[in-house]
Amino acid sequence: MWEVFPQGVGTPFEAILHRAMDERQGAQFESPSRWWPDRTVEVRVTPLVTGGIGVSLHDVSARKRAEEARELLIREVDHRSRNILAVVQAIVKMTEGPDLTGYKEAVFGRINALARAQGALASRRWEDAPMRALVTEAMIALAPPERYDLEGPDMALRPDEAQPVSMIIHELATNASKYGALGAGGGRVAIRWTARGGARGLVWRETGGPATTTPAAEGFGSRLIRQLARQMSAEIRFDWRPGGLEATLTLPPDKG
Repeated sequence: MWEVFPQGVGTPFEAILHRAMDERQGAQFESPSRWWPDRTVEVRVTPLVTGGIGVSLHDVSARKRAEEARELLIREVDHRSRNILAVVQAIVKMTEGPDLTGYKEAVFGRINALARAQGALASRRWEDAPMRALVTEAMIALAPPERYDLEGPDMALRPDEAQPVSMIIHELATNASKYGALGAGGGRVAIRWTARGGARGLVWRETGGPATTTPAAEGFGSRLIRQLARQMSAEIRFDWRPGGLEATLTLPPDKG
């Protein structure tokens, strides 16, 4: 055997073969294939009733890849679950409301926005999410389609960007429904996103609503938006124009 398989001399495999011959003990183990480096083989050593031993090799590469993918998924789910719980805890702790009913409404709205973002990612196997679909899903829960306009190129957000962007849109739409253009009869919102070279951005512009002024103090919604932007290493700028709020989100350059 060692004339055709000299690389096995002095290895644990040789010891397994001797033990199978001398002590009649079988063994089974996995090892990278020496002939095909990208494959894994399962080696079975079996003492034979008639004497001698049998050695069989089985290609288990597909099973190993499936196991590795499952382990990666488990780690990813654990990581995302911890992140989601941290966001929910922050929402519950920092949300303010004039009364219990208002508090519940605000908390439920934000958690639903988080759930929509997670659902959008899960439906796409946690791959990049299209910007248009993400913005549409965030807006449709708070405003009829005739009250807002969407414009922008085909553009995808990474999974770690999709959740924050979805929640930022939710916060802006909630504020517009209470105090801005979406709360007035003729008000509208225009949402534009751009992707030129590596630069990416989104602009939220309200028109036709009540006149706005810079708030004396930031509410939780504005603070949450800034926190979500920092989470993506993005920048957010608010321009409280008399004709309506304009918010500009500048995303970090696309490394892809």
